[in-house]
Amino acid sequence: MQNVVDEVLKAEAEAEKIVAQAKDKAQTIKQQAESEINKHITQAREQAKELFQERIAEAKKKALQEYKRALAAAEAQSAKFWEQNQDKVNLVVEKIVDFVVTPEFERE
Repeated sequence: MQNVVDEVLKAEAEAEKIVAQAKDKAQTIKQQAESEINKHITQAREQAKELFQERIAEAKKKALQEYKRALAAAEAQSAKFWEQNQDKVNLVVEKIVDFVVTPEFERE
């Protein structure tokens, strides 16, 4: 009977040892998995950051191109306006100068 009890205790101790080893192995696997997940998350964040920076750079480039195009169009429009209205502008300037330099009593 003692033999049976000893065998049961021995088997129980062996089972506890196996369970402890399994827990250790499970913990190791869990840590490896968490490490791998963190590695993938970090890589995904870096890729997202790079993509975001690329899109920002592209948007800035397009905005600058649009600004330059709009500026050139505005300058062209301004030059055209000046060409078409230079005589009128000069006439208005002359009238203003005459108004300023002519005393009030000599004005018509």
